Amino acid sequence: MIEWQKVIMKENDTLQSAIEVLNSQALGIVIVVDTNGHILGTITDGDVRRALLRHCEMNCHLKEIMYTKPIVANSSLSKEAILSLMRKHKLLQIPIVDQHNKVVGLETVSDLLAIESQDNPVV
Repeated sequence: MIEWQKVIMKENDTLQSAIEVLNSQALGIVIVVDTNGHILGTITDGDVRRALLRHCEMNCHLKEIMYTKPIVANSSLSKEAILSLMRKHKLLQIPIVDQHNKVVGLETVSDLLAIESQDNPVV
């Protein structure tokens, strides 16, 4: 089970802390939320790379570097629909939100493919 809560950060957290979370959690994503848990954006290794190329300091805030229009999946979607959405957009991970855009989970393509292969064993 993914410990998705460990990749939740606030917009005033720093680039340094986001890099530490990306490194320690190895999920490839940080989810930036407001004080009520509503998604504001995401940060991936690519966003970190772009920030460094723009010479952002390690103490810059995540709101300065986060991607503000992330693709998310509604919690009502099936695992198959989420995987299809991820394939369509070539995503390795996707935040799961409720009807109020509050983060309630995270799916990764590797976990979904593992479930898919368990459901359809090779004979």
